[in-house]
Amino acid sequence: MRVPQTFHNAFYAGLLAALICGFWLFVLWQPERQVRLHSAHLISAVEERDWATMARFIADDYRDQWRNDRALLIDRLRDAFAATRGVRIRFDSPEIDGGRSEVTWRAKISVLGGGEFAQLTIDHVNSLTAPFELRWRRASGKPWDWKLIEIANPEFQLPEQF
Repeated sequence: MRVPQTFHNAFYAGLLAALICGFWLFVLWQPERQVRLHSAHLISAVEERDWATMARFIADDYRDQWRNDRALLIDRLRDAFAATRGVRIRFDSPEIDGGRSEVTWRAKISVLGGGEFAQLTIDHVNSLTAPFELRWRRASGKPWDWKLIEIANPEFQLPEQF
């Protein structure tokens, strides 16, 4: 029994589409690309004051140099951004370092915006020469499941009473 030529064409077209889709997913799910996307989405959520979305990016065991845990970081960001208007967070040419399960995103961050109490903080962040570092860890075997475990910048200091 002879198989029609249209079946062969459809089979090979489907196979080609599956291979292209598989390659695209392979590239998309690389740790460097996932951390790049997660960092941009995290920063966007902070800009938009979307605290629920931002919280989904942060690991339960988050800790940083300012003695923040996950809950305290969210509360402090919410409080800090309450005194601002139209904040935009910019970053230039992020560098990505790491392996398969832990990756660091590093970039100079600048903040644009206003607000009566925010200008000192904005000026302080914009004067920093050291880049911010966002450390990410793969949370499960899923290639898209990355969580923020630490933010660091040796130049950025908070007042002791904060």
